Amino acid sequence: MSRIPILICLALVLSGSSSARTGVSYLGSPARFRVNWQKAFGWARRSGLKVGGVLGNHDYELGRGAYELNTLGMPGRYYTRTLGDVQLFFLDSNAITTRQTRWLEQQLSVSTATWKIVLFHHPPYTCGGHAGDTDVLRGWVPLFEAYGVQLVLSGHDRDYQRFAPRNRVAYVGHGGGAAGLYRLHGCPSSYPPWVRRFSDHGFLSVSATDDRLDVSAVNMHGRIADHFALTP
Repeated sequence: MSRIPILICLALVLSGSSSARTGVSYLGSPARFRVNWQKAFGWARRSGLKVGGVLGNHDYELGRGAYELNTLGMPGRYYTRTLGDVQLFFLDSNAITTRQTRWLEQQLSVSTATWKIVLFHHPPYTCGGHAGDTDVLRGWVPLFEAYGVQLVLSGHDRDYQRFAPRNRVAYVGHGGGAAGLYRLHGCPSSYPPWVRRFSDHGFLSVSATDDRLDVSAVNMHGRIADHFALTP
């Protein structure tokens, strides 16, 4: 039973808005973005790590983020990758189109992966500097529940929030790669209950075996601030 380490660091599989959240500013220039990315995270590919990303709202400010696709190893604005028993679905929550939603349903419906993890920028549930995205809630959450997605990861809100699973889907929002953090406030009664929440910098680490998915929120001192495990 081998363990598959899956990045989900805010530097490696970005939860969007790289220009605002990781210090990799584009400064109005795609060339400058590439230079800054190489300075900050060029070590990743040189170390043999695979890099992927999703686009956030700040990335869309210049050319809808097209200049980032090659740099972040993205074959398109939404795509999927499989690592052993894990399938990752990378989505563009800036533009929740019928075409993308149909693609998502088709991909989920044929997936045979033990673990299905979906990543995009705007969370359906969040209670910090932003409200939950109603388009995601209406358009995508029913698909997550219908097709056995176990974990949904988002960014946008500059804090950490983990919600109790709803219909076997766990939701985590982590914007801890940002320079400025947001204060948390109460959630609407329609949301799943909070399990853990805090405003701090850090990243997520995810690892998988065929019978267990472990997720840890790690702070800038290398300490685990939150951990949970899921089973198929």
